[in-house]
Amino acid sequence: MTQAEQGKGRLLSFSWLPRVGPVLFVMVRGKKYGMSFFCHRLEERCIKIGNHTSFLCARCTGLVIGVLLAAAFLALNITMPLVALSVFCVPLLIDGFTQLFDLRRSNNPLRFVSGILFAVGIILFLLQG
Repeated sequence: MTQAEQGKGRLLSFSWLPRVGPVLFVMVRGKKYGMSFFCHRLEERCIKIGNHTSFLCARCTGLVIGVLLAAAFLALNITMPLVALSVFCVPLLIDGFTQLFDLRRSNNPLRFVSGILFAVGIILFLLQG
């Protein structure tokens, strides 16, 4: 029996998946969701350019770009109001939770942009605040 099968009925369980690495499984309304500590790399959520599919999903790609943008803002001493930085985090939270609870389906452009905004917002909020 695999670790994933052992944790099947619990609210929280942990497993190692070869493709993704460490995964925390959470039971929400009878449905089991996996939250990877790294990118889940689901092919349909990855950005495709021509015949190339990105290594990371759209949201994680946005997060990486957002981290780089935040680093550039910090290097250039660009500051923003903490309220604005807090607002930057909201789109990812709304997108992620409404998708998690099956209220709607997200798309890659929205995941990408919300990832960028979240990374810029949270990093500058934590380092400026």
